[in-house]
Amino acid sequence: MRAEERHQYILNAIKKNGSVSILEAAAALDVSDETIRRDINVLSEKNLLKKVRGGASAIKLPYRKEKEYLRKNSDNQTERLAICNEAANMFHSNMVVALTRGISITTMTSLLSGLNDVTFVVNSLSLAEELADKIRLGEISGNVIMTGGELCLKTVSLIGNAATDVLDTYTFDLSICSCTALSAEGASVYLPTDSAYFSRVAKRSAVSVLLVESFKLGKKSTCTYARLSDFDRIITDNKNPVPNDILKVLENTKTELIVVECE
Repeated sequence: MRAEERHQYILNAIKKNGSVSILEAAAALDVSDETIRRDINVLSEKNLLKKVRGGASAIKLPYRKEKEYLRKNSDNQTERLAICNEAANMFHSNMVVALTRGISITTMTSLLSGLNDVTFVVNSLSLAEELADKIRLGEISGNVIMTGGELCLKTVSLIGNAATDVLDTYTFDLSICSCTALSAEGASVYLPTDSAYFSRVAKRSAVSVLLVESFKLGKKSTCTYARLSDFDRIITDNKNPVPNDILKVLENTKTELIVVECE
């Protein structure tokens, strides 16, 4: 087995489990413990992992591993994966993409692979870290641009005029948005600090896409940031029916409603 293949195995194991042991990696790859030690030393010098006693671990626990995030991520997972798979198929190489924060957005980015020279513009530190991991692991290529702005400690994202105004300097091929709720009046979020950024992302792209699990349909949250017609595509799942008032509004727009099947 080539060194590059061993390195990829080690990095993938760390991404999946947070750490890898020398003994387990050596057994799985059918090589000596010393070979794995050398591999870990090489990857450590490249700042791709942290050496620990008996193996290696991630350099740091990413923000997405927070307890609250893990709790939410376990809810509605089947529906979310179905929606995110559909959205991931809309990506192509050489795109410039704007993303909002959100569990569905991070889930979608985890599914991306085989893309080349994609530029991602984000305001979420956890999302930037997810994308950086994929680029470092060679799953995709491109770069990640973070907006400026004030750090919101509650969401670990950048907010304010500096975060939103910079979006006007880009021409986006694709934007992907999430929401807390979707009604006939539009997509809404809970935090006012998110509203301005989400609104600008939804309206600054050649193709604007909204990801929304069906349990959020027919509901409203604190701040409505975009009308249904502001999106070119709305992707949801078939676990719950789309309310009639939403369907009626969509009849008078060019917005495509995509309802994906979930197991």
